[in-house]
Amino acid sequence: MGNPKLEEGFSDFLEQMVRDGVLSPRFIESYIGENSGFGQGLISSMKEGNFSGMLKNMSTMLPTFSEQASRGYALTVGYKYFNSLAKAGLLSRDQVYSAAKKFTENTMFQFAASDRARILQGPVGGAWGLFKNWTMHYAGWQMQYLGAALKHGAWRPYMLSLIHISE
Repeated sequence: MGNPKLEEGFSDFLEQMVRDGVLSPRFIESYIGENSGFGQGLISSMKEGNFSGMLKNMSTMLPTFSEQASRGYALTVGYKYFNSLAKAGLLSRDQVYSAAKKFTENTMFQFAASDRARILQGPVGGAWGLFKNWTMHYAGWQMQYLGAALKHGAWRPYMLSLIHISE
């Protein structure tokens, strides 16, 4: 997403997505383009030779905005794909916008309670949901191990993974 002004119409597309609440306004000013706060902070830290400050900025800023960056990436992928269909004459500009918006909303989620599954809204689910990426991958791996055990009789990986979580 480096510089949205390099592709005609993309900058307007991003601004419309911010107006509609698909992207956070802070995301664009913090991360996109040469004047982004993140880019400027890294450049100034490097010029000053302040590598510990640079590492500190990177270690705190990246996790804070990783979800917005994921949404921005999904939005960009949707835009690129549907815009290529528009260039081929298959979609209109409005259809590119609505398709990219729907693609982003279907592949990414916000953190409002209404956007989370009900099981993740209680106290236990909330604690489990703090590390969504790890827990979802872990549950997926458990299902793969269980599937291999049931299909092929390979119980060892599944049993070892159960022993690990009981420690």
